[in-house]
Amino acid sequence: MTSRQRVKKTHERNLADLDDHLYLLEDHLRRLDEGDAHLKVIAAELRVLICFSSGTEGLLWRLADDLGVSDEVTIFVPENVDPTLPLSVGLIFSFNPLETDFSGDPMSVPRKYSFRDVIKKHEPVFISGKGITHEYLIKAIAQQMGTAHEDEGIEFSLLEMESIFVRGVRPYIPKLKTDAELALKMGSRILREANRRINFARKPRRFSVSYGGGLQARSGTAKNYAGDFEQTGSSIEVEGTMAFRLIHENPDWATDKNTYVFGEIQKSSVRIDPTKRPPNIIELKVKGICGKDFTRNYPAFPCDERGLRVAISWKTPEVKIYMNGQHMETFDAI
Repeated sequence: MTSRQRVKKTHERNLADLDDHLYLLEDHLRRLDEGDAHLKVIAAELRVLICFSSGTEGLLWRLADDLGVSDEVTIFVPENVDPTLPLSVGLIFSFNPLETDFSGDPMSVPRKYSFRDVIKKHEPVFISGKGITHEYLIKAIAQQMGTAHEDEGIEFSLLEMESIFVRGVRPYIPKLKTDAELALKMGSRILREANRRINFARKPRRFSVSYGGGLQARSGTAKNYAGDFEQTGSSIEVEGTMAFRLIHENPDWATDKNTYVFGEIQKSSVRIDPTKRPPNIIELKVKGICGKDFTRNYPAFPCDERGLRVAISWKTPEVKIYMNGQHMETFDAI
């Protein structure tokens, strides 16, 4: 059926559809710990609500415009990765999440943003030399791995993301959850305004759609989907760069006498396990770089609120370690 043959939905029908989509989104968000199948539904619902797809803008944005509802949200939005900067050259991946909880990281200073602009312009993922927006990420998961329609193949950047784990969790999962939480809040705002203006009533539900809390990220080992595809990503052991930042709510963590375990970071077969040990030692346990395993220890030094940025760059057999931009060591991984 072409668009000319379709009958336009009424305003009330669109509101009822929004009510249904918000219910499904929160229901599967609550049950995400049961398995990754719920993630596919979450991505599919977000695609309908906040993504431009098949020539149609997201339902949330259309109704917000119709009712004059603000899409303003108070969050912390980190800058996108600039691929022209020297530290970005050879960067394999970077995750730049939105922050909605400002109690821990003093760097996460909240501001008011257009939620629509964030979804369309902010790049929470940088991988294989490419920045990926929230909208692109949602559509890629929904269309290539989700219920919108299951593609026979999967693009390389999405396959690369499937091979990355931080503390046993694929880092894009918390990003989709944050997008879902913000979409639920925005949707509730729209339905409240519809109730005020035209007395729109939500359907009775076994729980109300007025999402205000976060869900804890899953831990443990997730299924590795990389083995489900005929064409897998190339190995990164021979050459590459991994960079991350160590931050703790205790401002003196780098120089006090306590031990701080930050959790393992994994990309394909490369694993890095950073730990701060007394007295003032940064320990890096590395597996898989240049096909070798090694442990390196470096003196810790005072950090500001931005924490300690660690970068490891390698091209077999040479490995270089940087901390806060300072070259710490070059050695051969043999």
